Amino acid sequence: MPKARFGPVATIHYFLESLSNVALNWYMQLDEGKIQTWKQLADAFLYRYKYNIDLIPDRSDLQSLSKKDDESFKTYAQRWREMAAQVEPSLSDKEMVTMFINSLS
Repeated sequence: MPKARFGPVATIHYFLESLSNVALNWYMQLDEGKIQTWKQLADAFLYRYKYNIDLIPDRSDLQSLSKKDDESFKTYAQRWREMAAQVEPSLSDKEMVTMFINSLS
């Protein structure tokens, strides 16, 4: 694995700049004495937001997806396909076509 180009201070700075809304509020409420290194900050963040990793879409999520009124067909099809690619267990081609067509009605 290549080494990072930035030191820990720069890494933390760029990380903080990427935060917004709820995540930024979470950071602002951290106990300053408990977080002293990049690893501690990264571990605390992963512990807090790990549930997002665990949210793999399933067939019912895909079936409930619908085209937004202001969304083009192409954009919707891409969004649908991106979600379909994440569904576990994977969809067969026939199942994918059937579900996509059904999502349009």
